[in-house]
Amino acid sequence: MATYFTSAITEVGTDAAPLCDAGIYILFSPPIPDVLGDSSVVHESTQDLLEFGKTLHLEPGHVIALDQLQARVEEVGSEAMANFAALGHLVLHVDPEPEHTLLPGAVRCSLISGDLGCPEPGSTLTFTS
Repeated sequence: MATYFTSAITEVGTDAAPLCDAGIYILFSPPIPDVLGDSSVVHESTQDLLEFGKTLHLEPGHVIALDQLQARVEEVGSEAMANFAALGHLVLHVDPEPEHTLLPGAVRCSLISGDLGCPEPGSTLTFTS
């Protein structure tokens, strides 16, 4: 597998833990809307997100790694990559309930390895194909 995106986790909002424990990861790059800052996992990449969004896309079968967690992409919402390119924003749903409806800006994943929970600042977010 080849890694095509890497970003560093810089901050975890004070209210993010219950979401992460439930398999919901709200990712944002700065600047973060005030209303979402406390529930977000903040990341910063040296890659240009707009350029990334033009050339590479998450697809079913790709793997997202976040700290010790690895998850396989099962479904990508219709607006997910546009939101990621413009805002660094992506909502990951890891092992959601079967009846869960995927929103346009979200990505549904299945857990490969690791445990649900908040990543630590300094850990890495990667996408591989």
